[in-house]
Amino acid sequence: MIRSKFVRLVFSSLLACLSLGALAATPTSAQIEQFKRLPKAQQEALARQYGIDINQLNRSGRSGQVNPAQMPQTMYPRGTQFDEQGNPIDPSLSEQKVKDEEDPDQLKPFGYELFAASPSTFAPANMALVPGNYIIGPGDTVNVQLYGKENQEHEFQVTREGTIDFPAFGPVKIAGLTYSELKKFIKDEVDRQTIGISANVTLGELRSIQVFVLGEAHKPGAYTVSALSTITHALFVNGGVSDIGSLRNIQLKRAGKTVATLDLYDLLTKGDTSKDMRLQSGDVVFIPPVGDTVSVDGEVRRPAIYEISGKETMADLVGLAGGFKSGAYPRQSVLERIDGSKLRKPYNLDLTAERDLGKKAQDGDFLRVMSASSSFDSSVTLMGAVTRPGLYAWHEGMRISELIRNRSSDLLGYADLDYALVVRELNVRGDIEVLQFAPADVLNSPKGEHDYLLSSRDSLIFFSRFERSASVNNGLSELAGTPEQLQKLREKRLEQRQESNEFWQAYLTAFLGIDPSLTGVELEEEIQTKLSTMGIRESSLKQMISGQSGVGQISYQDAHEYSRKRLLLPIVNQLQAQGRSGQPIQLVEIDGAVKNPGVYPLPVNGRISDVVTAAGGLSESAFTLTAELARNRVEDDMRVSIEHLSFNVHKALNGDSTQNLDLKSKDRINIHHLPDYQEDMKVTLKGEVVFPGTYAIKRGETLLDVIKRAGGFTEYAHTDGSIFTRASVRKQESKFLEKIAKDLRTELAGMSLRTSSGSGQLVDYEQLQQLLNDITKVEPVGRMVVDIPAMMAGNTAFNIALEPGDELVVPAFRNSLNVLGQVQLPITHLFDERLTVDDYIARSGGMKKQADDDRIYVIRANGSVMIPEKSFWFSGNATTQLAPGDTIVVPLDVEYMDNLTLWTNVTQILYQTGVAIAAVASL
Repeated sequence: MIRSKFVRLVFSSLLACLSLGALAATPTSAQIEQFKRLPKAQQEALARQYGIDINQLNRSGRSGQVNPAQMPQTMYPRGTQFDEQGNPIDPSLSEQKVKDEEDPDQLKPFGYELFAASPSTFAPANMALVPGNYIIGPGDTVNVQLYGKENQEHEFQVTREGTIDFPAFGPVKIAGLTYSELKKFIKDEVDRQTIGISANVTLGELRSIQVFVLGEAHKPGAYTVSALSTITHALFVNGGVSDIGSLRNIQLKRAGKTVATLDLYDLLTKGDTSKDMRLQSGDVVFIPPVGDTVSVDGEVRRPAIYEISGKETMADLVGLAGGFKSGAYPRQSVLERIDGSKLRKPYNLDLTAERDLGKKAQDGDFLRVMSASSSFDSSVTLMGAVTRPGLYAWHEGMRISELIRNRSSDLLGYADLDYALVVRELNVRGDIEVLQFAPADVLNSPKGEHDYLLSSRDSLIFFSRFERSASVNNGLSELAGTPEQLQKLREKRLEQRQESNEFWQAYLTAFLGIDPSLTGVELEEEIQTKLSTMGIRESSLKQMISGQSGVGQISYQDAHEYSRKRLLLPIVNQLQAQGRSGQPIQLVEIDGAVKNPGVYPLPVNGRISDVVTAAGGLSESAFTLTAELARNRVEDDMRVSIEHLSFNVHKALNGDSTQNLDLKSKDRINIHHLPDYQEDMKVTLKGEVVFPGTYAIKRGETLLDVIKRAGGFTEYAHTDGSIFTRASVRKQESKFLEKIAKDLRTELAGMSLRTSSGSGQLVDYEQLQQLLNDITKVEPVGRMVVDIPAMMAGNTAFNIALEPGDELVVPAFRNSLNVLGQVQLPITHLFDERLTVDDYIARSGGMKKQADDDRIYVIRANGSVMIPEKSFWFSGNATTQLAPGDTIVVPLDVEYMDNLTLWTNVTQILYQTGVAIAAVASL
């Protein structure tokens, strides 16, 4: 026990010495030797406990002392706070980092980041090479090695009197000598007083000196540093220059006089340390406030705020800023200067001319170097479903076939070979026109009719032949859900928006001729500027960038990235924006039996066949004998009327010029569908039918007809419990549930206000929220009540005409009855004709407190609802109203919840859905 306490005492003293670094006393040799006599395992345990490197102690022990220069120099951000043990306190919250994060785009003063991080221990000079002009002083250690006839080693420490006690020579005064003079003096004395002995002189541990760092320092005060330290060493020990300190006029004062001035810009920009003078004891490093400053921004390599001495010219400022970037346009630089009225006044400068480069800089100047135009001259752009999109050099006589020579090597495998565009600039306003061509024609016939001659700044756009329609996520998941579900939905949309944003930025960068090196905010601002000059609204831009449409959120997860929907959007917007009086909008619309109906650019000399091709061609339901073209016509009285023209689609597509009409602005083509054409005319029969499956139907066919084709029902069929569902009813229920969820949210908000004001009743919001969540999770079934037994008996009133997607499920007979809702134990009972509704409820544990006993109803097996009459409870023959497969529902009493009567309908839908799902699951 006593030994353990002694060991800890020795080690704690070592720890104290080591943790203080260069400013603390060093552990003695005796202390280190005591530690090294401990067992190795105990040494390692104590080292881990106190956070000390045991190898450091071993190295220290060999030399008899701990050299501060061997201490690890951990770098921490400037402003980091430390606890009592010297550990950093949350270094991520340093004042420098917080300032940098406030406004990363704001210009910052140049050079101060040099002191953004300072070492926790600073003693770099102890391991440095001692220069010959180093002046010996009290506290320095001199090592003298004698060799030859005798070999001896001596270590002397210069006393306060400036002497060393050399054996056989007596006290020798060496203070004030330089290191070179000291070596020569001792060698000469040894040679003079001894025979056959030579001397080698080195310096051991150097003395420490005290200097003052004052003025606009980060932490002004007195500091103990090595005698080899210079001005910059003192600045680093202090933590650097404060935010308002000067970097160009750091003064070294000695005995009240300024002996040197250090300009840190020389160190930062040129690496010049010639004026970084060595310090002496009692020196003062004084940092005055910052002087005149100028700002340099724009297309320079190092935009920042610079301190000037008053002699700098514009050329010097450009040099301080690192020179021009490759994208700079110095001929149109702007200088903002404060005039005599203390107002800023701009001046245009040509920084390629000696006259402007030689202008003197003044305090407060703001020099902005403009960028060169981001437009590319003598180039064409290739984009879309190609293997190598980007810019290509243009030359006179260039054709499309020079860019697209081979289908497999130049186009992606899914490229549309029937439809592509050339977008051409017409004038300085940025107006465009569109040329349409078929890549297959260009590949098959180079220099043919559609192998157009290209102009400078043309853009060639190739599309995918796959066009998947985007899905609108505007269902119940928008309205409510668990926090986990909503978080997943947000993450999914964020991923989709990011994907869409990256694509659009890359596309618009190429399409608008923007410098591809721009990123982030600069790129978005440049895109907005370009589109603004074209007259495109900011809302349209946001829709393009974020992937949003006017209704809900568009998901591009399943759509191809080079679809018509995406690539044509900026072209259509630009054509809309450039329309003006006398220059109609070059857009046409096609609808009906085509693969991709919508609005398309009207190509030069465009005809009906061109727009049909642009829409992906005719669908299989197209009626080719006749179609309609609607056109705006201006009458003689300047009124506009609609003209309807008919044409033969088949002839138009086969080159008949009388039918393949020339198109005009805002023409609308409607391709008719075949009469009585229906797609996917199928219904499904499941369960207890002789031949279950999917059956194709014709228009007007009835349910009875299909049941007969399926062979009728099996002997186990429970026709009373049949479930008939329809897609159109399912959509109606979905809209109804969506409306209910919105209404409930509004009602809950109103209830919250009334309750908080004391005018309403107490509301159980947990139950309300749970019910709202239940509503939003329901997937509508779309069930219709159909009386199958009556229909099979020949009652035509119950025989319904079928629609595509109808489904009939005939379950097997089950001799059971369900009890659901506000009962103690919702359960299924075996059917007993002697039992009443009360009996079944009692056998389910009775009703809960929230049960509404006045609104109990029965859902028949076929989906119909029966509300028992009051006499039901007292009539002895009332049991005949129940049948196998029925469901007794005890609803929630909603009156105490501020009369939310709409919830009664909601619970019916929930229970109807539950009954239907249970019947289907039993198959």
